[in-house]
Amino acid sequence: MKQLIIVRHAKAESQQPGKTDFERALCDRGKSDAVKMANQLYSTEITPEAVICSSAKRAIETATVFAEQYGIDSLIKEEFLYGDYNFADIKQLLIEEVPLADTVLMVGHNPNLSYIIAKMTGDFHQHLPTAAVAVIDFDIERWEEITASEGVMSLLFLPRTRKPDSVFTEEENINNPDYIDNNPHWNQHAGTVHVIYIMTTQCVNLQ
Repeated sequence: MKQLIIVRHAKAESQQPGKTDFERALCDRGKSDAVKMANQLYSTEITPEAVICSSAKRAIETATVFAEQYGIDSLIKEEFLYGDYNFADIKQLLIEEVPLADTVLMVGHNPNLSYIIAKMTGDFHQHLPTAAVAVIDFDIERWEEITASEGVMSLLFLPRTRKPDSVFTEEENINNPDYIDNNPHWNQHAGTVHVIYIMTTQCVNLQ
């Protein structure tokens, strides 16, 4: 079996005069969120053998947190992960860069990551918030065998960004990308997806 762990970079600082989007670093909350999500992934005993990331600063900083958690010394930085790419590009990346790795962690940006998850699983229609972690399983022996819609999402970690006492209507919950579902088993995909919400902040954030 092969596993691809997809991580959206943690929350970054706002655009600063004289700095490009590419240079945006993690804000304090983003640094904290990255650590908490890396700790949560580590607790599952899922162990990535390699970490690939966009070459944007916020992605590198997020990837570094996960790499350090697993004792991985170096990152595989790919410039194209900062821009537009497709399923074929990711497949080729895995074949060329990590052919022998069974479990790989990749850090990138939205909306591309949501698109890749949808393409790999065949059924994903959710906004992927910053610092979110999705684990996709493939019943294959080699990355060359990976095909669209054949992946199964086995775990989805979402940062909980709503105040615990916030009250929303059902319609607001459905349309809210940070909706907190009290049911830990979410049958959105072909198999049961275990969704774990990690309390990372008390502030409201819909980005």
